[in-house]
Amino acid sequence: MSKVYKDKANFCIIFVSKSYAEKLWTNHERRNAQARAFREKKEYILPIKLDETEIDGLPDTIGYIDIKKTSIEEICKLLIEKLNQNRIE
Repeated sequence: MSKVYKDKANFCIIFVSKSYAEKLWTNHERRNAQARAFREKKEYILPIKLDETEIDGLPDTIGYIDIKKTSIEEICKLLIEKLNQNRIE
């Protein structure tokens, strides 16, 4: 899976939560996604905040979508727009 996060995926959506922070696999996933984001210097990680958990390496300055403030329908719309923008570029 690290090849997917480092080389193949257009975006990496991270559902930020306590459960995400506690799992070893998700930390591996995040580190690979961060390596790519740093290497390419473009928006790649799309975090969706499910609770108030802070994730190492994802500072507050990153633009999060907060599920408490955004409906599922709106989140889907935003993600579809992002995917469509990527196809045009």
